[in-house]
Amino acid sequence: MLIVASVAVIGAFVNDNILNGDNDAEAASGSTVEVDYTGAFYDYYDGEGNGAIFQTTVKDIADSTSYIHSAGYVEVSSYSAIKFTVGSGNYLSGFENAVIGKKAGDTVKVVIPAGQGYNAADTTKTIANNGFEVPVQQKMSAAEYKTLYGEDATDGTSIKTLYGWDANVTKNADGTIVLTNMASNGGDYDIESGFATVKIHVDGIDAGKIKYTLSVTDSVAVDGKTYSDFHDSFDGNTAEYSAVKMVRVPMYDATASKDTGNSFFAYIIGLGNDGSFEYRTVEEKYNIDLYFTIKVVSVS
Repeated sequence: MLIVASVAVIGAFVNDNILNGDNDAEAASGSTVEVDYTGAFYDYYDGEGNGAIFQTTVKDIADSTSYIHSAGYVEVSSYSAIKFTVGSGNYLSGFENAVIGKKAGDTVKVVIPAGQGYNAADTTKTIANNGFEVPVQQKMSAAEYKTLYGEDATDGTSIKTLYGWDANVTKNADGTIVLTNMASNGGDYDIESGFATVKIHVDGIDAGKIKYTLSVTDSVAVDGKTYSDFHDSFDGNTAEYSAVKMVRVPMYDATASKDTGNSFFAYIIGLGNDGSFEYRTVEEKYNIDLYFTIKVVSVS
């Protein structure tokens, strides 16, 4: 039931109908409950450890600038409580079990360990901080463009790219999109990130390719943990890595075969003492502890 549970807990079963249950009823296996929730990484969203919200059903929390939102934050289609039957398996078991014994109006906080949350194959790799490149003429499908930029491409417009520089958008007759990247040789560009300052320096533009170096500063450590705390091998890399809260950066791989085509997001999770990075390509929510704050709205 992992796939079903994974879909459900991120809001696929949001329900607009509020049930008025018995205020004295305690949730048990088989009870129908409605709850509001806020899910975060690293700590509870209102904790002292800079928790990063990945989803919430509470509009005030979603709109607040007082809280950190993760790079892959997902906005729900309707800010309203979700309804489920305790023990149904439609949600992560740790999420469902957290409300057992609770009444309407109660708030409970629960940590779901990585192994019991969203799981995916370990895609962790290491890479030097230089030698990155992206084509000047970057071709992609319409779906790839929307995945990367969150909207449909508009022919003849200019956008700010994921790399920080501008690009002109061309929509071809076959529906494919071409971005003409307008990077300047020797230019420096910033990438937005909630947990670090990310800069790109263009080292050169040659043979239709923009070559650049990536640097990360002001990152946030993860409880002093290191690369070896999470992995047994170093991919042949002998550098030592300090674990940091995930920093999302764009990457391009001419040989890639991914859902998003040649362009994709990588998440830097470790900084090496030689300037290299440890990164992963699975989304933030996978293989990580999940911190949920759940408020019980009704029990019946």
